[in-house]
Amino acid sequence: MVPLLDKKAEVPSSILGGGFFIMIKKETNAIFEDGDFKGEYDWKGGIPLSEGEEMKVHLKDKIITYILKEKKVDCLSEGENQLVKVVYRFKEKQ
Repeated sequence: MVPLLDKKAEVPSSILGGGFFIMIKKETNAIFEDGDFKGEYDWKGGIPLSEGEEMKVHLKDKIITYILKEKKVDCLSEGENQLVKVVYRFKEKQ
């Protein structure tokens, strides 16, 4: 159940009974340290991954397997809203 809060974001009564809710925003960054997909990417919405989990990246004619070596999650709760920042750091599986 989502807690009701005072004057944050009004939600129609057809959604979760209506009322006012705090706004939570999310930023997700993925850093690929090596391989053909090397670079930093901004992911909209994010993906629930755990450290040690494998992810396959499909690039045209090849598939690269990466391992999630580090996941950092920070919550900035300043003002009326909260910002959750998630950073994934991947390394190519050898």
